[in-house]
Amino acid sequence: MKHRLLLCIFVALAVSVRADGPTWVEVKSPNFSIVTDAGEKRGREVALRFEQMRSVFSAIMSKANVNIPIPLQIVAFRNSK
Repeated sequence: MKHRLLLCIFVALAVSVRADGPTWVEVKSPNFSIVTDAGEKRGREVALRFEQMRSVFSAIMSKANVNIPIPLQIVAFRNSK
């Protein structure tokens, strides 16, 4: 009986934590797919920075093929915690 009560409490806490968890959004750019819990605006900023870095690397390494047939998937966390 005691184990069942502990199990019920554990399940209730797990559901509560999950319900209060962060909202994840996906932002897509031509070459990247960003999944983040920092919001759509911040996700777009991350996508823009990655597109800029890709453009710079493409210009620097003109002989290298930087075209990938599918978008690179990136997970961007709101903070390190």
